[in-house]
Amino acid sequence: MAKVLGVILAGVLVVPVAVAQQDLLGVNHATVIRSVDFTHVDADRYPSLFTSKELEDQIATRAPGWRTRLRHRLGLSDLWDYRLNPIELQRDVVRLRTTYHDAGYLHAFIDYAGSRLDSVANAVDIQFNIRQGPPVIIQDVGFFAAEGYLASHLDGDTRTRWIAFRDRTSFKRGDRFTYFEAVRIEDQVLNWLKDEGYAFAELYSVIEVDSLYNTADISFVVDPGLRGVFSSISIEGAHRVNDKVVRRALPFTEGDAFAMRRLIDAQRALFGLGLFHVAQVELPPQPRDSTVDVQITLRQARLRHLAAETGYHQRSGLTAEGIWSHRNFLGSARTLTVAAEIQSGLLASSGLGTQASRLLRASVALTQPYIGTPRLSVVVEPFIQFERDPLLYDVIGGLGLNRREYGINSTLLYGLLEVRATSLRYSFSRATQFSGARESAGNVRDAYGKSALTLSGTLGWTDDFLRPRRGVVIRPLLEQAGQFERWLGVKQLGLEYVKAQVDMAGYIPITRAVNVSIRLGTGRLWPTGPRTIELYDQEGILTPFDAQFVAPLENRFDAARFYVGGAEDVRGWSAGLVGPKTNRTEYLRDEQGQIVILGDAPATQFEQFEPVGGLARVVAGAEVRFRIVGKWHGAAFVDAGQVSARGPANCVDLLYTDTARSEVASVQCGVSDDGRWRWNNFKVGAGAGLRYDTPIGFLRLDLAAKLNPDALDLQTPRNAFLSLQDHVDVQRSNLHRYNIHFSIGQAF
Repeated sequence: MAKVLGVILAGVLVVPVAVAQQDLLGVNHATVIRSVDFTHVDADRYPSLFTSKELEDQIATRAPGWRTRLRHRLGLSDLWDYRLNPIELQRDVVRLRTTYHDAGYLHAFIDYAGSRLDSVANAVDIQFNIRQGPPVIIQDVGFFAAEGYLASHLDGDTRTRWIAFRDRTSFKRGDRFTYFEAVRIEDQVLNWLKDEGYAFAELYSVIEVDSLYNTADISFVVDPGLRGVFSSISIEGAHRVNDKVVRRALPFTEGDAFAMRRLIDAQRALFGLGLFHVAQVELPPQPRDSTVDVQITLRQARLRHLAAETGYHQRSGLTAEGIWSHRNFLGSARTLTVAAEIQSGLLASSGLGTQASRLLRASVALTQPYIGTPRLSVVVEPFIQFERDPLLYDVIGGLGLNRREYGINSTLLYGLLEVRATSLRYSFSRATQFSGARESAGNVRDAYGKSALTLSGTLGWTDDFLRPRRGVVIRPLLEQAGQFERWLGVKQLGLEYVKAQVDMAGYIPITRAVNVSIRLGTGRLWPTGPRTIELYDQEGILTPFDAQFVAPLENRFDAARFYVGGAEDVRGWSAGLVGPKTNRTEYLRDEQGQIVILGDAPATQFEQFEPVGGLARVVAGAEVRFRIVGKWHGAAFVDAGQVSARGPANCVDLLYTDTARSEVASVQCGVSDDGRWRWNNFKVGAGAGLRYDTPIGFLRLDLAAKLNPDALDLQTPRNAFLSLQDHVDVQRSNLHRYNIHFSIGQAF
């Protein structure tokens, strides 16, 4: 920090002597502080600069909180730590006066004359009286070099940039003076000069305060020195990593123009390699000339790393993942990662009318950094996985898995910051899904290829990546599937579509304890492959249907279509169940194929609603989060959304037999989808929740209600199925209006 030179008139640094108040003469070593309050006696003339909470943070005297008092009443704790210390109380007066002095109020006067002692309870109520007084106002401010004004020392574009920077950074005449602001300006000016190439710039300030007239004249005296270039780069500590790897990650080399921000970017890039747990990039002592030497000090991390973690997802239940990685595989900072993941489905709570998903996945990923630039890397990942998709039938073994997929993902990743990254990904895989056909017609084996080219990104900025309070984040995505198969001459067995979507979230702080989050999102899917398929029954060809709604082809589009509902968007509904739903409930049959009767109604199995999804989706939401106490926060929210598909309530699949292929094909009856959304089709939910702040983000517990449910939203799949067949009466329950979600991270 630069020296502060100048004349501070008499009275500014006088330490106040706290005079003992008559009411506090009876205190003793056991007197307990009952409360601490602040009164601004001249608030009518000078609006209070600090809140009571801000003043409490400056003092040592504390009163017990409500939890401590409650524990004391229950006999679980004492108030020994809240005894009055008269010496500390007088020091608090000094602390408060220093706080006001640094903020530019030289004549602030503080005492505790309003304090009162309850001799019966031996408890004291501390009352600080604050007379703030007038602030010190900036009368004149300037930046000077040896030849006069600093601006005249700079040339061309540098002078223009300096004037623009100075005008938005420095004090203005008439501003309130604070020492903190003076130091901040010094730091910012030095950083600006060093970013402009003046590696050894120096600055000190002369501050003259007239306490009689409450004015201040400030002179910032600058010695820029010479503009520099990077001369030599010295690297220490990279014992098992080639120096070329370190130099390649740096955003500068010998001979480049010096800029301080490049040193910061270099340190971030070295940490980003994952090879070092200490990376210091600094300027060693050296002459103040036009050459700049850089010293890089490294401490290597372990190159081989083994990790295991477990967690919970509402729809997938208990999860586990194991990862082994080598951070310098075959040199050049390549990373080899072997990973295994399990989503067990145990303890899942996927919601009314849905089933838990399940996943077993193994993959090997090789990451090659520095593809022409330190910010560009490529990841190649072969994988194999087995799934239980709730929208298919359980047919593979005891785990109920119904989809197998293997393939390779290749990703180009261009990263700037945590919330500024762009990726281009090409995926090619072979999927086989097994769907038990309805009405005991046997299993359908559907094998097809998948190829997709996806461009996605995360843009914007936030003050905190895990728990943002201020900022904007935009996540666009553009995906094309099927075209690569055609270029490569591969048989067209897969998906063909174009998909675009964008999600935006904004974070607005209202107060220190209250924050508002707003979300908007939309997306559109355009199938580009064959739009129709011919179905046959005993009498010949039936009317062609849109291929995306026909089994087995319909199931292929499940992952590509848009869905709304769940913990991440419209929380009044279970995952994906906003919009039309197909009832997947079936009769339970005996060995002879006869329907089993239990009581007065047929028995059923596989009781589940299948969300139809849509070619388009739009969602919006707002959430207010507020601090309750400590790491606990509360939230209130409202969500709305819709998908473009529309259909009649209580839709049950129709069955057609393709005699030429000996397969059963099912059509989601009555569903229409033109890819458009309508104002009267929005589903709206609202609710409240609890948040607990952890190192990995918020743990969220939300209770949400459907404000405008449709007929099926308040029925069970079984009742909807049987009532359609006139076996039972329609039974709707308002309990189904509510949904509970447990999740980790931001809702949006």
